[in-house]
Amino acid sequence: MKVQHFKLMIASLVFVLLGFVSTAKADNQYTSPFYIPNGNVLLCTAMNVSKAAITVKINVIRPADGTITNTQEETVQPMTQTQVAVISPGGNYVCKFTTSDGTAIRADLSAYESYDHAYVVVPAR
Repeated sequence: MKVQHFKLMIASLVFVLLGFVSTAKADNQYTSPFYIPNGNVLLCTAMNVSKAAITVKINVIRPADGTITNTQEETVQPMTQTQVAVISPGGNYVCKFTTSDGTAIRADLSAYESYDHAYVVVPAR
């Protein structure tokens, strides 16, 4: 099990290093599903990289059954971010990011064993 998590972590880091974290203009962006072990913290983060304030909605979704486990919608000022955190009972998660006007955001899912350091970052596309 630890080998599988390690491989996923390495693959995710390779994607980030290859530049898959990009600015995208779209109404919806999603991360790939990622397994978060029991007791670990999932953080969905969206940063407004435009020059105007925008409304961003973040949904944390369990893809196995489509359950939305947490949601938040707020106005985000330029060059600032909004986040949603979930303490995982164990399972796969996806972060969905929605902007009503298609304004540019940079978004990702990150996972933590504690709140100290992320062990994976999965970009939204």
